[in-house]
Amino acid sequence: MSTETNELVAKGRQAWSEAVKGNLDALDEAYAADVISHGRRVGEIKGLAALKEFVADGQLAFSDQTLTFDHVIGEGDRIAVEWTWRARHTGQSPLLPFPPSGKEVMSRGCTVIRAAGGKAIEESVYVDNLNLMQQIGVVPKTG
Repeated sequence: MSTETNELVAKGRQAWSEAVKGNLDALDEAYAADVISHGRRVGEIKGLAALKEFVADGQLAFSDQTLTFDHVIGEGDRIAVEWTWRARHTGQSPLLPFPPSGKEVMSRGCTVIRAAGGKAIEESVYVDNLNLMQQIGVVPKTG
């Protein structure tokens, strides 16, 4: 990966490490103000302020959050990050209005980022939200 890609990955890792602990302003270092995020539970998110609102909503529903970057691949203006997120379902939020289960959850996913000027300007997030809903008991497990 290029030096610029490595720097953006380091910024992203630091930003998300802090964001899942409540410091949403840390995302300012890794994301452009007009970032577009595709594929999260709510569909397309336009702008850094809206992304922060989404993350804040998740913090209402989940505590003890951690996010690890498992694998990172970069080429040109694209970076793919395979990640693992862990948390405990201890609350409710507007996007997750389900009673707290108290369960520990784990979700794996991949985010493909397009970067410019040292920041993410667009991302597509691929994650199994059905599995998360099954873990907190909202949707029955199949099989």
